Amino acid sequence: MILILIFAAGFVYGWVKAKRAGGRAVDRLRYGIIHGLAPTLAVYAIASLGDWQGFF
Repeated sequence: MILILIFAAGFVYGWVKAKRAGGRAVDRLRYGIIHGLAPTLAVYAIASLGDWQGFF
């Protein structure tokens, strides 16, 4: 559940960032996906390591 929230927050951040830069719909989607996946994968990787597993 936390990963979905992190992805959603990152997606919105990327969407707004692209919108302010004057990007079109495709740019907004691309920025949203990239800014959503990067922190989600980072948290997933940290949560999957040794002692951190099960923390999230």
